[in-house]
Amino acid sequence: GPLGSSKEPKSSAQLLEDWGMEDIDHVFSEEDYRTLTNYKAFSQFVRPLIAAKNPKIAVSKMMMVLGAKWREFSTNNPFKGSSGAS
Repeated sequence: GPLGSSKEPKSSAQLLEDWGMEDIDHVFSEEDYRTLTNYKAFSQFVRPLIAAKNPKIAVSKMMMVLGAKWREFSTNNPFKGSSGAS
C-alpha cells in the first residue's frame, strides 16, 4: 500500500527505486565501519559509488540518498560508541 502516511523515513533503496535508479551493491565491511567514522568520510566513499551507477542523479537526490545511507550505516555500525564517536 501507499507509504505516504508513514512517519518512517524511506530507506536509500526505496528512494532509488522510486526514482528508477540503481542502488550500489557495496556491502559494508568491518573495516568500513572502523574507518568511515563521520558523515564526511562516509559521503566521500559512497558518493562516487552512487554516481557510477547513476551518472545523471541530481545533487538534491544524491544528498537524500547519502543521508539515508549514512543513517542506515550508523544504525548498523557494530562499533558505534566504542571509539568515541564525534
